[in-house]
Amino acid sequence: MKKRFLNLISLGVPPKAKNIASSSLRFSASGSGYPLQFFFCLPFDSAQDDRKKDFRFYPSRGCLHSISRSIIHQASLLFILLFIVSLTSCEEKMSEDEIVKIGITQNKVSAPYIQQQGFDATRCALSSSVRKMKGVVLVELPATPNDTPRVWQQPSWDDYGYMGAITTDEKGNAYTAPIPVVNVLDNPFSIINRIYKIDANTADMKLFSTLPIPDSTKPIVPFGVLGVYFDIHSNKLYASSVAGSTRDEENGVIYCIDPVTGKVIEELKGHDAMSLFVGGFTGEKRLYFGSARTSEIFSIELSKSGSFKGDVKTETTLEQLGPRGDDKARRIRFDKNGYMNITGVEFNFSLAANSEVAESHYQFGYNQDEKKWVFMNVK
Repeated sequence: MKKRFLNLISLGVPPKAKNIASSSLRFSASGSGYPLQFFFCLPFDSAQDDRKKDFRFYPSRGCLHSISRSIIHQASLLFILLFIVSLTSCEEKMSEDEIVKIGITQNKVSAPYIQQQGFDATRCALSSSVRKMKGVVLVELPATPNDTPRVWQQPSWDDYGYMGAITTDEKGNAYTAPIPVVNVLDNPFSIINRIYKIDANTADMKLFSTLPIPDSTKPIVPFGVLGVYFDIHSNKLYASSVAGSTRDEENGVIYCIDPVTGKVIEELKGHDAMSLFVGGFTGEKRLYFGSARTSEIFSIELSKSGSFKGDVKTETTLEQLGPRGDDKARRIRFDKNGYMNITGVEFNFSLAANSEVAESHYQFGYNQDEKKWVFMNVK
């Protein structure tokens, strides 16, 4: 059996229609049998007499019909609704096994420049928190307790001041964003809403994406992009920015970015998020984000392609947990067993506090029966 579908062809008024308004929708429905074309001409002035027969319906094979405005209005709304439903039903589905693996099975490869520098890629990681080193640094962990860590920094990695969160894609390219430390001399307001990319082959660090810069006349916080995360499943880069937020107003935005062009695809406004992560262990593909204002962790459902779906919901909180009791989630990840591991830090938009940060590590397990995350331990 052939699959039926609706396809929006064009906007226009049937050339032979008389006494009709100039706004119309033209649809084509095809399936088994010959195709039909439907022209829906919606009157601008609904206050006119409904009995006026000012609308024409043209099948490609058939005769001219004249139908009252009220009937056509209802029919047009019905077909528009069917068209929208048809678009929704075309969304690619995900299997349960596919969803559960999101965020756990990464399938990433190491950047070629790591081996080119004589480093062991299995023991290496990029860091933005090496003491007395600005920017991004490659760190190789020691092979034995008697060894010391090795570090390497490509010349361009400290050109743009101090950096914050780092994420990598499946090819080994890295993405990071500037963050002020102690003062804003190295990271002025004009560059805090930018994302930089480290090329996996050349190791060169260059500007990748410039996010919208808010009005700087307000007493805004001195931070911009706080979180970045690359979702390999949908091949999308997510970034959270608090640029434009004040001490009392939460104006942050979570951006979904095209990793090829660097352009913003979609925005989730009104959330000051500090950390980002995409996982599917609960049975839904969701973007998890830790608030920069409270100890709560929120989430929103994502489609397979990475678009936002539905409403934001609260997942859990770090409030009254750990040595400080009000940590913010700086990093969120799932381990291979499905536990949610959160790195919590003290954060209150203060530059002084950001220069020396104490961390605590929290673990949560998911209760399938009650559909909620349960606190396990803190270290």
